[in-house]
Amino acid sequence: MRNLLAGFAQNTQGGLREIQLQTVDMQGGTKTFCDRLDLMIDYTDASPDDKFSVMCRKQAIDYSDEDFGLTDRDEIFSDVVNYRLGRKGRQTTATLTVPIFGELEMREELVLKGNRGYSVPITSLKNEGQKYYAIVTIDMSLLDAFVVVSRPIKEVFSVDSTAVVLKSMVNPGVQLVIPPETFDERTKLTLEITDSPNPELFATTKMENVYSCTCFCSVHTENKVGPKNDVIFRFPLPEEFGQGGQLYAFQSNVYEIGDVSADSWAALNTNLNISNKLVEFSSRTFSV
Repeated sequence: MRNLLAGFAQNTQGGLREIQLQTVDMQGGTKTFCDRLDLMIDYTDASPDDKFSVMCRKQAIDYSDEDFGLTDRDEIFSDVVNYRLGRKGRQTTATLTVPIFGELEMREELVLKGNRGYSVPITSLKNEGQKYYAIVTIDMSLLDAFVVVSRPIKEVFSVDSTAVVLKSMVNPGVQLVIPPETFDERTKLTLEITDSPNPELFATTKMENVYSCTCFCSVHTENKVGPKNDVIFRFPLPEEFGQGGQLYAFQSNVYEIGDVSADSWAALNTNLNISNKLVEFSSRTFSV
């Protein structure tokens, strides 16, 4: 299981142990393949009169000193690419095909993060056998280094004083049943499905007998407005459920994923029911 949130974004799943360097010529109306970096630069929309060289370098994040503004939600999903354009001060919009570390999971999204505060979502992917690539269009003049990161998808719902059942698009088995008058006015509710925010949790005394668990979810509202009534949470049953044992619901009552610690978890004093292969329980607090 890939750990998206346990540490900081300097965790990698792959990465070069050496630096790859290459200088290529770019020309409008053509595609340029940097074979040493396995990087394609599509510059076909530019004028054929637009010609210049590009010096490229690829290396693992561990050996890069670039500031990409990474957060504890980000997991490194590619090597770092640095480049230097052979001209300055002109827009250079190109479509890049960037090698990434593997197949994207359903609950994740990809983002290209550059230095100089640059960030753009990636919506196009492809694979060639066991090789996976992200395809993204950027203005190369606005940055000179980038890395691809994955992070959990944030699902945002609009709720008000009426009753509603919210179902995750990432995992339809994750549902929130919100009764009427739970909120006084319209507000935004954010749902995020993740791996365990801190795997060391399972080494603690309170969790030493846990042998299977559901997905982890973070729920919060804008302005940290809490529900006035109990909200029913539904999750798919743990994979190993049915082989004996009891079910427990744990919460880490913090606002930010990065604040989750092994000591912040507590078992809820609530009844757990099973219906249609889902486990449900009630809570009046939003957390992880």
